Amino acid sequence: MERSASLAPYAPTLRRVALLLAFALAPLVAGCLPAALEDARPDAAVIGAPADRPAPGAAAELDRALRSLDSGHDLASAARMRFLEVRSGLVGSQVVAGAARIARTSSADVAVIVRPASLSREVLDPDGAPRERLVLQLDVLLVAADDARELGRLAGPRIVAERHLPGGVLPPLDEDPLVASAVERSIADLAPRTAEQLRALALSGSTGG
Repeated sequence: MERSASLAPYAPTLRRVALLLAFALAPLVAGCLPAALEDARPDAAVIGAPADRPAPGAAAELDRALRSLDSGHDLASAARMRFLEVRSGLVGSQVVAGAARIARTSSADVAVIVRPASLSREVLDPDGAPRERLVLQLDVLLVAADDARELGRLAGPRIVAERHLPGGVLPPLDEDPLVASAVERSIADLAPRTAEQLRALALSGSTGG
């Protein structure tokens, strides 16, 4: 009782200090809210396939494009995906299950697989004025991470392109400017449609987010 009585004269001051602390902490608490809300969004992992013959740069290009669009998803680390996609047996019939596993172990809800439906190069008129002819078509497959079920599929445009080929020798696939240009054109078409499908999945809760 004596202690309570001794604090009584200071009660108004203590209340003012408590109010000042509350006001001071309010912006800090509010600043944490966007991060908390962001964590509630489902995650997506953009993965290039197959590991033995991907379209060079397609996964990285799609990842960059989706980060600038409203997909309703946060994206898993691009560097981690590039590391894992070539080390996880993503070939043949293992592509879908392997991509789902990568997404799952990366805490993502959906795997966004980008792969060439067709990719061919040939040298035309090799003994005269050699030209390179490229045919490229990418597709995107959305796969649920938990059970590898298909959530959506998108086909990119079929791109046919040619260029003069000095020396008549095809460069490595990942150094071919014709391939890089075709990939960029294809992703420009696919990215907005992929973002739209991801956004619809997020709204419906189909990806488990």
